[in-house]
Amino acid sequence: MSTSITNGVLSAVADRRTKDLRYRQRQLISLHRWLSENHAELESATREDNGLSAAETHFIVASGLDALRQNYDSLDLKRELAIEFRIKNGQDNIERRLSEDIVYVIPDNFTLFYSVMTALCAAVAAGSCCVIELSNDLRRTSGLMQKMVFQSLDNLSFVTTMTRPENDFLRKCVVLDQQNCVSPTQAPWLIRSQVTMAAVVIVDRTADVASAAKVVAMSTVLFGGNGPYAPSCILVNEFVEEDFSRLFYQYASAIRHQAVTVGAHKKVGASNNTRLTRVTDR
Repeated sequence: MSTSITNGVLSAVADRRTKDLRYRQRQLISLHRWLSENHAELESATREDNGLSAAETHFIVASGLDALRQNYDSLDLKRELAIEFRIKNGQDNIERRLSEDIVYVIPDNFTLFYSVMTALCAAVAAGSCCVIELSNDLRRTSGLMQKMVFQSLDNLSFVTTMTRPENDFLRKCVVLDQQNCVSPTQAPWLIRSQVTMAAVVIVDRTADVASAAKVVAMSTVLFGGNGPYAPSCILVNEFVEEDFSRLFYQYASAIRHQAVTVGAHKKVGASNNTRLTRVTDR
C-alpha cells in the first residue's frame, strides 16, 4: 500500500468528512448510480469468475444492491440531529455512537462483489473511511471493484489496494478479515469471518416450517451446495419432520431447475455433506 494512499486516508480521517450524514448519502447515491450504469458488465464478470448460473448471478448482484439500499435507508437526518442536540436540550444522550475512523477489509474471494458491497456500504453508512484489499489476479470482478471504488467514491476516504500496509497502519484500523489471514498481533481490532466452520440448521416444533424449508433449500442448492453458509447438518424436530422434509425437497426441486452451474454436468441439489437428522423432544 503506497504512502500516498495511506496519507490520503489519514487526511480524510483528520478532517472528519465521513461523519457528515449528507456526505454519506451522496457517496451511496453515487455508488448506486455507478452500479446502475455498469450492471451488465458486473453480472457478466461475476458469472464468469464464479462459474454461476444466470439465476445465481442475479441473486448475488441483487443482494449487493439490497445491502446498499438497507444502509442508505438507515441514514435518518432528523433522528441524527435529534440525537446530536439532546445534551443542549438537557436530555441524556445514551444513543450516541461513534464510528471507527478506518475499516480495512479483506473480502472473501467467494462472490467477491457481495463480499465487498456488504462491508463497503456498511462502512460508508457508519461514517468510516474504508480500505479494501483486492488480489492482483486475472479475475474480472477484482478489476471492476477497483474501478467502482475509484470512479464512484471519494478517493481519499475510500480506496483499494493490492498490497497490505505495514502493521503500524493496521493497528489504526478495524480489520474485517473474511479470509482468516491476519493475526491479532498484526491488528488488535480484528473481526474474523469464520467461514470454514460448519453451519448447522435447527428447526424446532414452533418454527414456520414453510419459510424454514424454503430458506434452507436455497442455501443448500444454490452454488452447488458449496457456499460458505450451506448447512452441513439440519436438525429437525420429529413433530415437523414430515412436513419439513416434503417442503424442503419440493423447494429444492423447483430451485434446481433455475440454479444449474455454468459448465457443470452434475446434478445440482443438496450438498453431499448435508445431513438431515431427526430431533426428539426430551
